[in-house]
Amino acid sequence: MKNPMANGDLFNMYDSNLAAHKKLPLGTTIRITNLTNGLSIIAEVTDRGPFKPGRCVDVSMRGAEKLGFKQAGITQVKVEVL
Repeated sequence: MKNPMANGDLFNMYDSNLAAHKKLPLGTTIRITNLTNGLSIIAEVTDRGPFKPGRCVDVSMRGAEKLGFKQAGITQVKVEVL
């Protein structure tokens, strides 16, 4: 089952590079860079969160795969508004 995101679209964790951020406006395009391996993606802020302490952004599973931290679950990242 797909759940609705804050922007009204249905969430599909395998679909594309989606991000959740507490303060950036929905629809903001951001570059997320994995500081461990240098990989980066362009993502759209489509939802609110993360709601776990210490996290600045959550990404879809597809985004985590492209950034190379799907297995680890978390990593240190740099977020840039484009």
